[in-house]
Amino acid sequence: MKTEDILNLDCRKQENREILEKYLMKVKPVKRLYDKEGELTTELLEKAMHGIITHYDFSIATQGIRPYYEDGKFIYYVVDMLRGKKERTWCGCVYGVTMWEIIAKITIKMYGEILKERKGK
Repeated sequence: MKTEDILNLDCRKQENREILEKYLMKVKPVKRLYDKEGELTTELLEKAMHGIITHYDFSIATQGIRPYYEDGKFIYYVVDMLRGKKERTWCGCVYGVTMWEIIAKITIKMYGEILKERKGK
């Protein structure tokens, strides 16, 4: 599966959440923290996300977490992601039904952007 396929998983289905968790273990900062703490919590993902930003000197901004509704019923959250320190460019969106899923997908998207940048060099 490609990064974009992972980001499009619907984690209301348990098998998709398991795929997302398995993929998260390929993100080195997540794996290291998981090995120390033993649980893939929202707080652990936040630490990993901040670690990625600091360690890789990676500048990314999330632009609002917006709920999306249809017929008055909550469907998912949407987060726009922007890259760059001075000039910000849009690099995609992530979607999720829980904050855990949103942070997990932001972390995966960031790590994917870093890897893509490294391949380009």
